[in-house]
Amino acid sequence: MRNGGNSRNFFAGFGAHRRVIGKNMTDPGWGADFSRKYVEACGRWRVTPQPSYNCKVSCAYDVEITDGPFAGFTGSKCGGAEPLEVSSMIGADDPSAILVLNDHYDSLGLDVSQFAPMLGAVYEAYHEGLLDRRDTGGLDLTWGNWEAAMAVIDQAVRSEGFGAKLADGPKAMPEAVGAARGIVEKLRDKIIDIKGSGVVIHDYRADWSAFFDEMTAGYGPPPWDRAPTRTPDPTSATTQPPRASRPISKRPSARWKVSTAPSSSSCSGTPSASAASAPWESLAP
Repeated sequence: MRNGGNSRNFFAGFGAHRRVIGKNMTDPGWGADFSRKYVEACGRWRVTPQPSYNCKVSCAYDVEITDGPFAGFTGSKCGGAEPLEVSSMIGADDPSAILVLNDHYDSLGLDVSQFAPMLGAVYEAYHEGLLDRRDTGGLDLTWGNWEAAMAVIDQAVRSEGFGAKLADGPKAMPEAVGAARGIVEKLRDKIIDIKGSGVVIHDYRADWSAFFDEMTAGYGPPPWDRAPTRTPDPTSATTQPPRASRPISKRPSARWKVSTAPSSSSCSGTPSASAASAPWESLAP
């Protein structure tokens, strides 16, 4: 992670181990190729690590695209890989699109962990023919069409068109999108959520203990990804997450959904309750 490490190590640390979400978790092998392409592109582009005032690890970094149609564009990335995987979630593997799409999320103040799982679910439903252009207002949600994803995001923050059906967050989306088609339960099976909220966007089938950490956190998915199968960095100043205060009352399904509490998150124009920082005051006793 040090000095913009994901610009160099995204494939070795995640993709090679099939921990990158590929097409809403339907294609792990595709996710590995996605991470390799990003690292190769960063090797050509200009990467500048960005330390904060209180941390000199510099896991965050700026990337200036130096070739192709987006030459001159600079995207700012946090240290984690999650902002990269908002693109792999919808099957978009153009490295330039990865930066542009993530910058679009940031410019609107949207939490990617809330919105990307909804996009992944509707893209998968579109791929399977459960949704079509009549449902999406003419938008083509074919895997890889990141421009359409940006259009859906814009509609959501304005409560317009198809995007308005995603504006109330992951818990409400299946009903809003699928009721007219009679596919509510099928959409619920496709959306990757925890407790009706977003997730730290990785494919955890290669790291189940990290996923267990998220399921059992008393306030929603924790950001630390600190689990028994991972070795903590002894030099890290990150504090350990608190223990879960209440047990989970339902076991996860095959698609890893745990629905134990209503979600208070929203994507309608204001930053949603962040999976990385917001307390979960709405957990059922």
